[in-house]
Amino acid sequence: MRDDLHQEVVSFLLLRLKNAIQEKEDHLRRFIQRRVTEQGGKVVGWMIGPSVAQKVITSLYNELEGIDPADPQMRENITEWLRREIDLLENDAPRRAHLEESLLRLIRHDSVLSWSGQIWHRLRSRIEDDSEADDGVTAQFIDSILLSTSHHLKSDPATAQKVDATIRAIILRVLPAIRAQLAQYIASVMSKWDSQSLTNRLQERIGKDLQYIRVNGTLVGFIIGAMLEAASRFFRMAMH
Repeated sequence: MRDDLHQEVVSFLLLRLKNAIQEKEDHLRRFIQRRVTEQGGKVVGWMIGPSVAQKVITSLYNELEGIDPADPQMRENITEWLRREIDLLENDAPRRAHLEESLLRLIRHDSVLSWSGQIWHRLRSRIEDDSEADDGVTAQFIDSILLSTSHHLKSDPATAQKVDATIRAIILRVLPAIRAQLAQYIASVMSKWDSQSLTNRLQERIGKDLQYIRVNGTLVGFIIGAMLEAASRFFRMAMH
């Protein structure tokens, strides 16, 4: 209401209503004829059923054509009606409770639950299938976001610095709070490794560093030993 977006919603709904009536005109015509027959009998339905259906449909089209979402008076009327309904929902507790109860009954209805469950299963299945495809909508969407973000950060150093600072601040704020959880997680993961797996992982990660440590230790030991040997020889010579 504040941004006047409800007018766009009304225009969209009116357009959808017109299209739906046009698509279902034959079904609507048969429904009206059947109702006329039920109320007046087969003879009355046969005589005036088609003409009544045609008049109703023509009147409906005329009413819809007369509704112009761009008309200022109509827009004002819609806005006033919505404001009144909002005020009633905010200030009329019984009306609000009745609406909430009606919505809950609708949501909890067996047919709605079954329909929503079927939609969720179909949607989930499609998402899972799409996520496994290299050229799926999900992959393309993620790729486009990453590429767009990377290009933007590359061309805008100020934004990149802000993003870096934000990520750094979040990490520094979150890490102390989850330190215990991280330690437990690492310990639980490592407890599942056998000795050979642990040895291989350590060798893979820090094997080169261990080699450097061994070489450096050997060189330092050789130098210290040589210095001690030289000092020992010097003192022996000095004593003689």
